[in-house]
Amino acid sequence: EPGWQQPDFDDSKLNITHLDGSVNTPYSEHAPLLIDDDLYFTSLRFEKKKDEHKPSRVISKIVKTNEELSQSVLLQNGKFNSDNLFTSSPTKTEDGNLMIYSVCDYFGGEIRCDLYYSKKTDDSWAEPVRLPVGVNVAGKTQTHPNIGPEKGGKTVLYFSSDRPLGKGGMDIWETSFDSDMNFSEPLRVAKINTVDDDITPFYFKAKNELFFSSNGREGFGAFDIYKATRLGDNYENVTNLGKGINTSYIDMFYSVNKTGEVAHISSNRPGSMYLESKFETCCFDIYKVHNNECVIDLLALTFDDETKADLNGVTLVLKDLNNPDAEDIILTEEEINDFDFVVDCNGKYQITATKDGYLPSSIQIDVAKEMPQDGSPFEKKIYLKPEVDEIVLEVVTLEKATREALAGANVQLVDLESNAVIDIQSNASGGNYSFNVIPGKKYRLIGKKTGYEDYTLDFDIPKNAKGKIKKE
Repeated sequence: EPGWQQPDFDDSKLNITHLDGSVNTPYSEHAPLLIDDDLYFTSLRFEKKKDEHKPSRVISKIVKTNEELSQSVLLQNGKFNSDNLFTSSPTKTEDGNLMIYSVCDYFGGEIRCDLYYSKKTDDSWAEPVRLPVGVNVAGKTQTHPNIGPEKGGKTVLYFSSDRPLGKGGMDIWETSFDSDMNFSEPLRVAKINTVDDDITPFYFKAKNELFFSSNGREGFGAFDIYKATRLGDNYENVTNLGKGINTSYIDMFYSVNKTGEVAHISSNRPGSMYLESKFETCCFDIYKVHNNECVIDLLALTFDDETKADLNGVTLVLKDLNNPDAEDIILTEEEINDFDFVVDCNGKYQITATKDGYLPSSIQIDVAKEMPQDGSPFEKKIYLKPEVDEIVLEVVTLEKATREALAGANVQLVDLESNAVIDIQSNASGGNYSFNVIPGKKYRLIGKKTGYEDYTLDFDIPKNAKGKIKKE
């Protein structure tokens, strides 16, 4: 059986709470997904309306509740939720305008599922559309969809399936789709699948981590929750999330909010609600996992140092200075100048910005000392200087009356845009001086010598200047 790495966090910092209020019931609740302040989940509490089976069987529907868990509502009953089919496991794009979910039904003694999507226009959802053949395979189950990262201009979709060419029972697969909902041929996520069941994928964008549940690895219980790091097209460092999140029972459907501070799981561990005492672990409830470690969103903005205009097409590398072994986070934005990172509140980081035609620029951040305390956004601005070829400014000091070389003068070069003194030179034996200047900039020369009046000369360096320029 595949093994796993030890947990890389302190489980004493976890606070795990059973959700009451409008969420958990004596039936099963699962597939929690926190979007902004709303918690979406699936509940198996609804009676199938048209059922020849006696007694009537139950089906699931997608439910949404508010942050206070005080009120839950069905997600557009009739359009998403059917009175005779299972509806479950919703996932949404970041803009909230696309939802993909599972629709299932009884087939003899088993339940089979297919994937559907619906698009939102204004406040209205379109009629559901079944994902194409190739993603959905007849006679097999496709379920647990989760929208992942962008890849080559398309969006990755993870899901679980028992389709042919898998490694075991249920495997985790990925496909990608474009804005016209054209889907690629699904590929099995080979590195994380086992000969048993691997299910409930969830992708955490901030750290490029894929969470999933498996009963095919050495763990604490029947199904444990694991994570793997996505590196390009590969998945490495499979890690068990450890005791607390995992128990000797079934733990699955791990999902996390944007900051990584709050997660939810579904589990049939003791403490979950049930219909009959003799079936105490029959049913699944949703639990909130609060990580007491503090993280915060960091917005990095890139600008041209000369014009102060937004600078697109920059690559940023975020280095964790407190953890030299941590992998650098590398982001490139071709069409915008803002970058989103999730950083530790007590972390220290270095951000290095690069772009063709510009000099690299780096800043260091001590988050605890610099993050806002009033709840305002944590922003850092990075300015990149254009990469230009400097030219040589040759200066000769002369005595005004005789036009002969004047030794022993003190010459200053000042950048008129910033009023900064660029260089100061003296020459006791002659009247020749040499400075490096940048085409397109404005400068001032100030000449001084005891017994003589100060001399000031303002001038521009032409943008197309090359080689050397001489000033007297």
